[in-house]
Amino acid sequence: MRMVQQAIRPEASASASVSIAHELNQPLNAAMNFAEGALKWLQRDIPDIDEAVAAIAASISAIERASNVLKSVRRLLNHGPPERIEVAVDRAILDTLQLADIEASSAGVNVRARLRCPGVRICADPTMLQQVMVNLITNALQSLCDLRDREAILEIETRIDGQWIVIGVQDNGAGFAPDAMVRAFEPFYSTKRDGMGVGLAICRSIIAIHDGEIALGKARPGPGARVEVRLPILSS
Repeated sequence: MRMVQQAIRPEASASASVSIAHELNQPLNAAMNFAEGALKWLQRDIPDIDEAVAAIAASISAIERASNVLKSVRRLLNHGPPERIEVAVDRAILDTLQLADIEASSAGVNVRARLRCPGVRICADPTMLQQVMVNLITNALQSLCDLRDREAILEIETRIDGQWIVIGVQDNGAGFAPDAMVRAFEPFYSTKRDGMGVGLAICRSIIAIHDGEIALGKARPGPGARVEVRLPILSS
């Protein structure tokens, strides 16, 4: 628990509203996009009710996720224990990619999922784990949104390393500057003009209370950045 306290205090604890606002941004944006999509389906000359219903259902799911995120961030900032259950990592990543699909498509990013651990499970709070993945995917998409000289690619992979499952998130954007390589996980440090600088700090806190590790990994040759998460595999 000491690791969690170091990861988010004193600044993050004193500014819980900033952290919560940051984490709620993605599910609320998703809910808005789905609701707007439903409205468009209903406003067609011949309304497509099935598509509208599907979009409304997706919007409700996003709002429910926002509620779960709010609860988990409050629990995290209050140093409360995660609500752990068995989680299939590959399945959880696929579910997260569905949440980010609209943003990735609108940004023209080619998302490649190389998930090699379909049977691997961990003991985790599913909402918190999804928060980590949403943060990492969103960061990567933001680094790719202005890419013009090459195809924008985001790769997410899983592999087993001994008793650990390793989740790698890599993009071919601008990568991390030397200063950012050192300070990336500091609370309120951000290289983005309008960034809050709490996303990676929250990721570190969540992974720490799950007895795992998160770090900037060595990117493949060429431009880009890579973040790796290591979590202990649940013993059978």
